Amino acid sequence: MGNGFHVRKGAALASLVAALAAIVVIIALSVRLAQEKSRNAGTLPSTAEPTAFIPKEPWDHYRLPDTITPISYNVTFWPRLEPDDNDLYLFTGNCTAVFKCTRETDLILIHSIELNFTLLDGFHARLTGLNGPAPSLKKTWLEDRTEYLVVQLDGPLQVNSSYELFTEFVGELSLTQQGFYRSVYTEDGVEKVIAATQMQPTHARKAFPCFDEPALKAVFHVTLIHPQNTTALSNSITSGHVNITVDGQDLIRTSFGPTVIMSTYLLAFVVCDYGHIRTEPGRSVLIRVWASKTAIDKGKGNYALEKAPPILAFYEKYYNISYPLEKSDQIAIPGFGHGAMENWGLITYTEPALLQGLHESFYEEKEVVVAMVSHELAHMWFGNLVTLRWWNDLWLNEGFASYVSNLGSDHAEPTWELNDFIAPEEILHVMDEDASCFSHPLSVKEEEARTPHEIEFLFDSITYKKGAAVLRMLSHFVTEAVLTKGLQTYLKEFQYKNTVPKDLWKHLQMAVDEAGISLPRPVEEIMNRWVLQMGFPMITIDTRTGNVTQKHYLSSLECVMDTPSEFNYSWFVPITWMKNGKEEPKYWLLTKEDTNTDMALGSSDWLVANINLTSFFRVNYDAENWERIISKLNSRHQDIPLINRAQIIDDAFNLADLGMVNMTLALRITSYLDKEVEYMPWGRADFHLKNFIDILHSRGIYGPLQAYLRNKVTPLFQHFRELTLNWTKSPARHSDMYNQMTVIKLACKLEVNDCTQLTTTWFREWMNNSTNKIRPSLKKEVYCSAVAAGGVEEWDFIWSMYKKNVTSEAGDLFYALSCTRQPWLINRYLQHCLDQDKVSGCNIHHALILMSHNPVGQPLLWDFVRANWRSLIENDRCYFLKDILISTATDSLSTEFQYKQLLQLKEELKEHLCSGDETFEEALKTVEANMKWIERYKKEMHDWLISETSENRDMGNALHVRKRVALASLVTAVVVIVVIIALSVSLTQEKSRNAGMAEPTVSAPDHYRLPDTITPISYNVTLWPRLEPDDNDLYLFTGNCTVVFKCTRETDLILIHSIELNFTLLDGFHARLTGLNGPAPSLKKTWLEDRTEYLVVQLDGPLQVNSSYELFTEFAGELSLTQQGFYRSVYTEDGVEKVIAATQMQPTHARKAFPCFDEPALKAVFHVTLIHPQNTTALSNSLASGHVNFTLDGQDLIRTSFEPTKIMSTYLLAFVVCDFGHIKTETGSSVLIRVWASKKAIDKGKGNYALEKATPILAFYEKYYNISYPLKKSDQIAIPGFVFPAMENWGLITYRESTFLQDLHESFYEDKEMLVDMVSHELAHMWFGNLVTLRWWNDLWLNEGFASYVSNLGSDHAEPTWELNDFSASEKILVALDVDASCMSHPLSLKEEEVQTPRKIASLFDSITYKKGTAVLRMLSNFVTEAVLTKGLQTYLKEFQYKNTVPKDLWKHLQMAVDEAGISLPRPVEEIMNRWVLQMGFPLITIDTQTGTVHQKHYLSSSECVMDTPSEFNYSWFVPITWMKNGKEEPKYWLLTKEDTNTDMALGSSDWLVANINLTSFFRVNYDAENWERIINKLNSRHQDIPLINRAQIIDDAFNLAELGMVNMTLALRITSYLDKEVEYMPWRRADFYLKKFLDILLPRGIHGPLQAYFRKKVTPVFQYYKKLTRNWTERPTRPSDLYNQVTVINLACKVELKDCTQLATTWFREWMNNSPTNKIPPSLEKEVYCSAVAAGGTEEWDFIWSMYQKNVMSEQTSYSLMYALSCTRQPWLISRYLEYCLDPEQVPVNDIHHVITFLAHNPVSQPFLLYFLRTNWQDIVNKSFFSKESVIYIITSLMSTRLQLNQFLQFKEELKKQLSLGEEEFEVFNTVEANMKWIERYSKEVHDWLISETSEK
Repeated sequence: MGNGFHVRKGAALASLVAALAAIVVIIALSVRLAQEKSRNAGTLPSTAEPTAFIPKEPWDHYRLPDTITPISYNVTFWPRLEPDDNDLYLFTGNCTAVFKCTRETDLILIHSIELNFTLLDGFHARLTGLNGPAPSLKKTWLEDRTEYLVVQLDGPLQVNSSYELFTEFVGELSLTQQGFYRSVYTEDGVEKVIAATQMQPTHARKAFPCFDEPALKAVFHVTLIHPQNTTALSNSITSGHVNITVDGQDLIRTSFGPTVIMSTYLLAFVVCDYGHIRTEPGRSVLIRVWASKTAIDKGKGNYALEKAPPILAFYEKYYNISYPLEKSDQIAIPGFGHGAMENWGLITYTEPALLQGLHESFYEEKEVVVAMVSHELAHMWFGNLVTLRWWNDLWLNEGFASYVSNLGSDHAEPTWELNDFIAPEEILHVMDEDASCFSHPLSVKEEEARTPHEIEFLFDSITYKKGAAVLRMLSHFVTEAVLTKGLQTYLKEFQYKNTVPKDLWKHLQMAVDEAGISLPRPVEEIMNRWVLQMGFPMITIDTRTGNVTQKHYLSSLECVMDTPSEFNYSWFVPITWMKNGKEEPKYWLLTKEDTNTDMALGSSDWLVANINLTSFFRVNYDAENWERIISKLNSRHQDIPLINRAQIIDDAFNLADLGMVNMTLALRITSYLDKEVEYMPWGRADFHLKNFIDILHSRGIYGPLQAYLRNKVTPLFQHFRELTLNWTKSPARHSDMYNQMTVIKLACKLEVNDCTQLTTTWFREWMNNSTNKIRPSLKKEVYCSAVAAGGVEEWDFIWSMYKKNVTSEAGDLFYALSCTRQPWLINRYLQHCLDQDKVSGCNIHHALILMSHNPVGQPLLWDFVRANWRSLIENDRCYFLKDILISTATDSLSTEFQYKQLLQLKEELKEHLCSGDETFEEALKTVEANMKWIERYKKEMHDWLISETSENRDMGNALHVRKRVALASLVTAVVVIVVIIALSVSLTQEKSRNAGMAEPTVSAPDHYRLPDTITPISYNVTLWPRLEPDDNDLYLFTGNCTVVFKCTRETDLILIHSIELNFTLLDGFHARLTGLNGPAPSLKKTWLEDRTEYLVVQLDGPLQVNSSYELFTEFAGELSLTQQGFYRSVYTEDGVEKVIAATQMQPTHARKAFPCFDEPALKAVFHVTLIHPQNTTALSNSLASGHVNFTLDGQDLIRTSFEPTKIMSTYLLAFVVCDFGHIKTETGSSVLIRVWASKKAIDKGKGNYALEKATPILAFYEKYYNISYPLKKSDQIAIPGFVFPAMENWGLITYRESTFLQDLHESFYEDKEMLVDMVSHELAHMWFGNLVTLRWWNDLWLNEGFASYVSNLGSDHAEPTWELNDFSASEKILVALDVDASCMSHPLSLKEEEVQTPRKIASLFDSITYKKGTAVLRMLSNFVTEAVLTKGLQTYLKEFQYKNTVPKDLWKHLQMAVDEAGISLPRPVEEIMNRWVLQMGFPLITIDTQTGTVHQKHYLSSSECVMDTPSEFNYSWFVPITWMKNGKEEPKYWLLTKEDTNTDMALGSSDWLVANINLTSFFRVNYDAENWERIINKLNSRHQDIPLINRAQIIDDAFNLAELGMVNMTLALRITSYLDKEVEYMPWRRADFYLKKFLDILLPRGIHGPLQAYFRKKVTPVFQYYKKLTRNWTERPTRPSDLYNQVTVINLACKVELKDCTQLATTWFREWMNNSPTNKIPPSLEKEVYCSAVAAGGTEEWDFIWSMYQKNVMSEQTSYSLMYALSCTRQPWLISRYLEYCLDPEQVPVNDIHHVITFLAHNPVSQPFLLYFLRTNWQDIVNKSFFSKESVIYIITSLMSTRLQLNQFLQFKEELKKQLSLGEEEFEVFNTVEANMKWIERYSKEVHDWLISETSEK
């Protein structure tokens, strides 16, 4: 049988799968008939099998008793080629079995399964005696477990008497390819059915009742009834045809001549509508080739017909026995899953193994035919004529057929040298299998091969390939001539009989003796050791001593060999060997150890054993001989025979796996490969390196491995380029053809640029021209490479070809589909495996095996198998299960996390596993072995590979010489607070050194708010920051503070904020108190209260009301990197690392710099003195008032004093010590404005633009507020690595360096815009926030909301042509709407008691405060007018300057301005605004244009949100609604109740309405369905009639409403249908926002394809528009909005795989790579261009970006783009490297880690690796980065959307709760996963169907 016959995978096709795949379906597809059987009422005894079954009755045994011998069968079959009413394809039949009784019995056991019998007189059969009467029947039944029809008799059968057993039955022509089955194919568009058989090994019983054992041979008389337009075939020649009519059907009854005596498994018959070709008349044997008529007409059978006759003739001569039949039919069966089957006289083949044209097919395709035909025809003698007695000796059939077929192939195609080529390759392959603990002897004991399952198990590589290997060895030590002679006499004696191996050894011994050959032992003794025990020896030769030993070779050190051997695993081993290239006499090793003195070598000699693999063993040598072999390979490798070069590589890697040699030795052997051009060594290197690649591809070590192998394969690639004349011709040598395939596969996998370009060019030519000119031998790898490098277009093309292709290319196409790196296509591929219409059952396991070798697919495959386990094994819980787990999903798992997942799956499925199932244990061992392999070899390999390649710049452990300056990050204040706790540890430890400082036992103050007992007046603060580290590597500052305060209410307790400071004890206390109006109470006790961040001073008596006091303290603190309080920042200038000291006091960090009353309402005047090195500058809020040089502790210092500040809050205090330069405004300006930065940046003019714009912005605000700027100066200073964009310290504003420093002339618009917006925001604070300050942080929006709103005006004034106000404000509003719709939102103004702790305060620095604050003020401005708002602000600021306020104060002044202007409002300003400020959220306004009804409802983004936050206004708002009708704006309308009617809004059938013109109010809008339709029509007909901002709003509202089910999701999508005509930024920006959401959730799913196609269709015209606008991308757009839209369009176009976009990005990127100092990519496009190029590229592109990231020290935006681009790679090992770098601050600074992780979370390839990384490095990530725990958890959950992912997260949750004592509130975001799951469930079908209707991607 050909299913175990090995045809190299390069030429073999998908349908040539292992027998295992076919067996899978036995049980699965017998269900229907099993149900039918139950209808045989009253005849079936119970067959329920006990847990441990013990045979008691004869029918309990699987083997037949020796009571009956069959003589003949007369069988008639009528297969129905059309389905019946139940959609079943059936066959009916009858059988008369003639048999002789050989031992008295009253029981007939005959095999039968899956047949339904016609009851004859109440029984399943009728018995007739041929030599007298037969006993009557007593009982009959079907015994399913042992597959018998049991016939119990009333009396015994008579010995030597003959009988007939007659049965009638029905069976199903199923698709199982077992017994009598059907196969389906399409010809000329018509689906056709053929009926065929597959009886081997135990399936004849599924076609008819029979004695189904190979020794029970008989003669078969076959009759087939079939339709008149069909042909019937069987083993024999047709003897007659009769036309008949049955049930109105015109049929033919075809009879066949009796067969020769043969086994049941060789019987065959076929009914088909085929054509054929045949040999010429007159030949002794008629040979025919049958196939579909189309295939025959095309000459597809010609080559097989040409080669079959000479092969048959060769065997007749070789065996010296004529072929015993009249004819030999070869028939091609569509979809046949077994390769071929040697039915005597009617051989069945899978189509690709038989159908190749004589002239048009390539010889690699022909090789498949020659090899398969040779194998099957060899069986006609070995297997058919002489047959094994029982299946335990199966190798007697298959091993001999495999060995002899190589001779037949060589005879048919002598120039191909197939025998020497194929045999060694198969030997090396089967050695891997036979080294397993789970191997088996060639001949197993009969009792070990009883059941069908046990028999099937033997159809494996051991039987086929090891059988052939030991016969090849036998041939070499007895000679081929002697072997042939022995075979001939053996066949002659046993023809038409059955044998055991002993019979063969006897004849071979006779031939050996006759030839006079001397052997050390008899043939049987020698061969029994190779046949009767599993495995083979490892021969170890010590060339120093000549010592030779043998040992059973096992591939695992942990293998416990519990299978005994009568030979104690010792072999008689014939060893061929050579010394210095000269072959020496054969040596026999007959014991475990021996000495051969000829093998003791000199120091310069070398030895190689097992010449040309003539024996079946592995070889190890002493270390010196290994070194000499390596030297020989590198100096003159041709001196070692070709096959041995392959063997040396194979042995070395296998021995290294066991630790018998170093892994580096195995790798060093491959170092010669750059000089090797032969296939076999490269084939073995490829085999072993593929294992490396599979396990290491997702790890950082893969980089050096890839670089090393690329160096080796590149010369071979160039060799074949020359050999094939630049790939225009095919190699002449057969082996070169295969090596060409290997080199293209390896070169493309290893990213040799020329290879990928070559394969994609070939593939594109095929796509563009349906004629495929790619050579068949290269198709598999070319297709794979092109699909891997491409996207959906390439994948869809291959899929369409696969669906059309039913013959030769199916396997290559199927393989190519598995090569994609796109997760959504991988998931589509896997989902197809659940659909029988897309991937047939026979191909499912093949599909999963293929995907297991795709590194991107591996984690997705593992998830797929776990999620779909039950579906995959529904019909076979014990067989397919093993195949999936062992062969696919677990092969590449190699982490402890994955091991635990496997254990968990085992536990989940334990109830579904069969008893004794070892599947999971074996899988767990596989994963454990992989883990140990990694642990054992990773470092050794890494170090060696680094030494061999130049890639140590990335992978070495040496630290970077230059420490990267940490780049700034846009993080929320929540993140900052997390760092407070994490980075205070060192100072907390220092505090414990304060002697006598044990905390008192009395209860300490536990309120976070200060009592109203003290009011500060002034602070006198002196600080000395150390800009060099001390002996403990700490950067410290020391200082003292005198705070003057007044007592406002009697108290004996002073609470003053302090944290992270170490105090000098003064007379045993932390402070000293002095009275200014009289004596002060003495101190009783002082201590530090860390929780509430107080220095507590307990007094012996009370402070006096209205008296003033001084509190003096001395302290030390750390200038840490936390960017809180007084901290340090580091930068590099001219190669020198420099440190600056700076401050960040907001919101509650002043207390970390000095003790203070750290609340915004406790304003005071600050007198600051700074001590600093003489080469530095000191800055503070005020101008310096004096400098004094002095020396202290040997240091030359300056004491700089500053003028007293204005009265202000502590959070506005600032000071900086730096070595900076500056520029300033001209002398004479009313306000001195200076810009400070590193001297180099100042010299380069980087501060010029900021200085130019700060002056007019400040002047604008003075006019706008009608109050002069109250300070003498305004310093703007750039802080390297500043985490925050900026901080509004009064008079000394700090900025993030990278954003602030822009060149006046050279910087691009987008960079300048960011700067203008930031400077405008901070200068706006000088009045709103600094001059007039919130009373408490609960009203933070009074600071930030107003500054954000007013900054838009300031920016517009600074750059009036940019139109920033409407543009920026609208963006902020849409963002705020998204955020404020959450259940977790909050009002703008909270209650004071809700905002107490520093953490809660920090949490308010969010989008609600900034962006919603801006939005409601913009709304206010619109309904009171901007002039009235400005007037109100001016009087408000005038009254409350230098004071603190609450919102009520503002509303009062605005009401005054409204009244003064005579503006009519429906309610007072305060009443209107309280509803927007004091309750969270906003309304959804619904307008019904049919009735004019308008109503409002609190809008929430989740329908499951439970709103448990009460509102005094019941979530009702006073809503100003602007609206337009048919493009004309109508009067404003106020909605003051929950529902109202505005008759003006009731429209006619052709009218349309849009509300909230230009987003002037803060709400969403919904309409009735008719108005939505009219809006869609307007957008598609003339979208410009709807204002630009409203077009964006319409898209935004529609998608949000669709999420809630308020409108259909398809409506939202239909709104985007007009976008191919839209060129403005804002609508595209919102569409892009929702598309990304779709892509993130849908990317792993098949729906991604239509979605991608749809948006590609929409974005293409806009892409072309910008191409034209920018003159083919050579110019920049002039309008700012166009510049932004260009970015959006390129981003989207590349994301949806628009070819022009990818080509543009890679071209730009390649130009930059080739000229790295000059980067002409516009900064606004950097991010997306880099990403697209890295995603489309490989290691070279990633390494280039990494080098740029390491060099970048200035531009934060560039750094951001580089980090993002690095995350875009689709290479798992690069993702792993990137993640590993996150654990090394020298590679990725802590400030950048959260960016890296956030970016990787949106790369679907990286998601599984990221999850594992976060789970295993959780503590490090949270501790080292600016990530909060909540942020990490949110990232993990945000992109999850499956039940499996949810379960994974819940498991992770439990782990973290145990590890970190986290509470449930930390995991509230897990609802995100549920939400995503529901989103998928709700919308995926609706969206999919609509997208399909809109695109051509059916």
